[in-house]
Amino acid sequence: LPWDHKTPNAEGLTDTSLFYEYPSSTGEPYYPIPNERNVQLFKKYQVLSDEEQRKNNVWFVGRLANYKYFNMDQTTANALAIFDRMYPEHAPVVPINAQNLVVVTELRPSVWRYDASVPHIRSSWP
Repeated sequence: LPWDHKTPNAEGLTDTSLFYEYPSSTGEPYYPIPNERNVQLFKKYQVLSDEEQRKNNVWFVGRLANYKYFNMDQTTANALAIFDRMYPEHAPVVPINAQNLVVVTELRPSVWRYDASVPHIRSSWP
């Protein structure tokens, strides 16, 4: 899968570097491989994760926390959904998912402010 690394940085580069990623079931696994052994192992980790969340307010997010491959839109939607669980007083009227994903519009000190073209404009967020 080719990936162009010059565009996200907005550096105005004229050349590009392409990286290729080849899925494989051998070597070091970078993505979850859903076989019976791994699914059972994930369930054990999920119990520990839930316990850690309850006891110490530690939240696990992303691909490994969900044992799923996520595209970037799904990753962002997952992170925002976790945020809404952590801070329900700021939860939107319409649940955030990859289909109505918000666009980051402003960076504040340690807080992203995000608004969307869906009914729950989050303009009240500090």
